[in-house]
Amino acid sequence: MSVVTPRGQPRLPTRRPAPKLGTGTDALYLAQHGWGVVGVDFVPEAVETARNRAIDAGLSPRFVVGDVTQLRQAGVEGRRA
Repeated sequence: MSVVTPRGQPRLPTRRPAPKLGTGTDALYLAQHGWGVVGVDFVPEAVETARNRAIDAGLSPRFVVGDVTQLRQAGVEGRRA
């Protein structure tokens, strides 16, 4: 599946961090469109709500309770573009 960028150019899905996870709306949207998502929020209840919404939608993004300014300490690793 491809994702269309704002300029209208097709692009293959890739990994995308989702800081300020909240209840997961943005993270779930990206996951539905083929992106690998890691959602991060410091509020455990918000992360739990996002996880439940993902299960209900049949999706499996990764959600982490942590500080988005300290991603390595939250166990979120990745490569830079």
